[in-house]
Amino acid sequence: MGTITVRFSDGLMNEIAVVSWSFNLDPSTLQEALTSESEVSEFFTEILNGPHFVQLKTCNRLEYYFIENSPVALSGIPPGYRYLRGQDAVEHLILVTSGLDSLSVGESEILAQVKSAYTSANESGSLDKMLKQLFRMAIFAGKKVRTDTGISKGKTSIAHISVDLLRENHNLEGKKILLIGTGKIAAKILKYLSSDSKIEVVLMGRNSSAGTVLAEENGCPYHDMSELKEMIKETDVIITATSSTRHIIERTDLLDKADNKEIILLDVSNPSNIDPEAGNLKNVHLYTFQDLESIISRNVKSKGEEIRKARQIVSEQLKIVMEKMRELEMDHLVEAYMSYSEKLADREVKKALSAIRDGADPSEVLYAMSGSISKKILRPYILAVKDAARTPNNEKADSLKSVLSKIIETSASL
Repeated sequence: MGTITVRFSDGLMNEIAVVSWSFNLDPSTLQEALTSESEVSEFFTEILNGPHFVQLKTCNRLEYYFIENSPVALSGIPPGYRYLRGQDAVEHLILVTSGLDSLSVGESEILAQVKSAYTSANESGSLDKMLKQLFRMAIFAGKKVRTDTGISKGKTSIAHISVDLLRENHNLEGKKILLIGTGKIAAKILKYLSSDSKIEVVLMGRNSSAGTVLAEENGCPYHDMSELKEMIKETDVIITATSSTRHIIERTDLLDKADNKEIILLDVSNPSNIDPEAGNLKNVHLYTFQDLESIISRNVKSKGEEIRKARQIVSEQLKIVMEKMRELEMDHLVEAYMSYSEKLADREVKKALSAIRDGADPSEVLYAMSGSISKKILRPYILAVKDAARTPNNEKADSLKSVLSKIIETSASL
């Protein structure tokens, strides 16, 4: 017969873990991770024996949240990641949903992106109770931060900040702007630009159906990417905001125009859509995510008190979430121990029935079975108490002894 085992742990048996690449670590390795996202997802699917994770992918981060029993051996994936476990991983997710770990502190888009990531993973049926509960509570915490503080007031979106950067450095009045992209960030930029009647905007992208609708909603023309070289000649400002993993605009695409006229380029894509070498050309002004930092820094300083309040809420919510995680882990332990006990009892009953069929005295068999079950059910626990007791001032030993004392008290009333 197979061995029946039950595991005891120093902490949570099943810990929350996250592997994260983000803008505030190493932008180059983030780009590498985003570019090889499908391979990274395959890696986690393989080591977790299925897609048992929540993937959070935005232009500024790629993260995988999952449950692990022991540290995962991470090899063969892009470097530059952060690997957090237990409470550190839980706190990281709450900071993310609260907008405190965003490029633009307090931005609202990330909360919707976390919701979408959770919904997709949940609909696939690959999440356990712990991950489900974690994301529900983290999303609640993100909403609470935005409701109870002013962290999200003002211009917090990358779209607003990006256009403000251009306005601070250039007079956009009378300019013709080519916006490349039909995703969420591009849509927000288009809406912001289209509200200014002194600016002419042209939309371009690969998704013609989405692009046409978006252009009609904002009262501007839409062009297919096949017309890019021609549109470069006709426009003064080019903004790229796509999910492309390669350069859409190369340095060579701008040579003729840059010799004769000023060109303003804004690349808010990650990976970058514009060849960085283009910024070295005469008459070319190239702005990227790194150039947004001055505006973002001003926003952070102006929200100092609100950020402090937000961090206090995060701290409070972290305690609540960790209590729930421990409760779920205890449920898991109880279920595992009950399963162990049921399997053990079933095996002992089969042995007893076999002995009775072979002519053994039923009374003796039943008494022997009762004693065997009692000893085997308690044996793992007693071994754990003894093992923990070998370490002085061990909180685990005190906790186990407390439970054992309760068992003894209960037995006294039988």
